[in-house]
Formats: sequence, C-alpha cells, structure tokens
Amino acid sequence: MNAVVGWSFAGGVFHDSVIHDIDMICWVVGDYPTSVYTVAHAHVDVIRSLNDVDTVVVSMKFGDGTLATVDLSRCAAYGYDQRLEVCVLDPIAILYTTLI
Repeated sequence: MNAVVGWSFAGGVFHDSVIHDIDMICWVVGDYPTSVYTVAHAHVDVIRSLNDVDTVVVSMKFGDGTLATVDLSRCAAYGYDQRLEVCVLDPIAILYTTLI
C-alpha cells in the first residue's frame, strides 16, 4: 500500500499523528488543557483531495499557566524529527527520538 492510500484510511492528521503529541503533553503536565487553538493547511494536492491537512500548529494553555505547542508536518524534507522540550525555571530537558 502506498503512503497516499494509507493516509486515506488513517482518519486524518489529527487522528493519526497530532493526538499522540497531545496525549504525551497532557501526561507530562498531569492535566488537560483549558484552551486549545489550532491552525492547519494542506500544501500537498493529494492530501487536500482527501480533505486532510499536512501541516499543523496547535497551542494549548493549562490551568496552572503552562503553555504547550505542537508543530507537525507530513512533508518534513529533513526526515522524521520528533522531540519534547521542557522548559522550567532552572534546567531544560530535551528528549529526542532517533532521526529517521
């Protein structure tokens, strides 16, 4: 099955990709967001023809003032870059998965 056919069964970028980032952020924060804002666009015609988008930005605010951002693209020319950056008052932790 080619990637385009696979996308047509995946339920859309929010269902098959973004949801995992949101789940992880909620787990790290220990709460659910009180507000969410998102913008998205389909740059690729084939993805647009599936009524889906390929590039997404999600901003979330939590009750304690924590802010979180997800940016995601199905069309990252540099490969699959997945990371979590946690910024607090003193240290910063950056967790990377292997770049594929």
